[in-house]
Amino acid sequence: MIAVMLCLLPPTSAGQAPVAPSKTELAPGIFLFSRSDYGDVGLDGNSIVVTSRDGVLVFDTNGTPGASAAVLAEIRTLTDQPVKWIVSSHWHWDHWYGTETSQQAFPAVRIVSHEKNRQLMIGPALEFNRPLLEEQLPGYLQNMAQRAADTPDLKPLLEADQAFLDQKKNVHLVFPNVTFADRLAIELGERHVEVLNYGRGVTPGDTFVYLPREGKAAKANGLDPDQAKEAIFPGLHDLMVTITGDRKALNDAFKSQLVDWYLHRVYEELDGPLSDAISKIPPS
Repeated sequence: MIAVMLCLLPPTSAGQAPVAPSKTELAPGIFLFSRSDYGDVGLDGNSIVVTSRDGVLVFDTNGTPGASAAVLAEIRTLTDQPVKWIVSSHWHWDHWYGTETSQQAFPAVRIVSHEKNRQLMIGPALEFNRPLLEEQLPGYLQNMAQRAADTPDLKPLLEADQAFLDQKKNVHLVFPNVTFADRLAIELGERHVEVLNYGRGVTPGDTFVYLPREGKAAKANGLDPDQAKEAIFPGLHDLMVTITGDRKALNDAFKSQLVDWYLHRVYEELDGPLSDAISKIPPS
């Protein structure tokens, strides 16, 4: 099955092999996939995979079909369940240009995004990206090719950049077929998933997913926020290092701001309706 998934990869430039994504298990059956940059011309959005006994949900499908196909190959090693749901967080092209891969493999997949995201995806986003695809990237690659002729060490970078442009230009764009305004509930086997929008963040339709049962698990097991932090942090270590470069000051900030603070906030929500009071700073 993995070989079949890899066959979905679009052709790439000579010497370019599929890049295997890194995998971090955030919670039982919930995985973060990330990959390295595309040469020096593009970043790739992360992809979150939620498995269940009745299908898979993928939150964001990377920036190219090739990257998405590599994630799909990894999914096949985790479960034989089909991808039933895709949720797109917003319209930036590094988060949804790989959707065609899952749709080709699972034609009945439901693709969800905020109604404003879809409006942007089908028109304004394409126009926003057009100068990059038609002028800026080709011009940069032409200059890179001239430099590589004199500096052979640049050839692998040129090939990676060209592969990125080839995939972006030849992608078959797949737009959401399910939209929502404020929230959408998805029942996926044993999991209850809430797809939410709380107004404009970076984009008008910024979307996130919330799994309330998994949020309650540590509390139900009798752990206080600090004990829960110690329990979940080992699973976040690799993600932290990827973000911080393993620099101590940034590691400390990650632990306090992205783990400690947010975990205490989750416990506050589980204890009842939130007030307008400023939350206490977690003890260090």
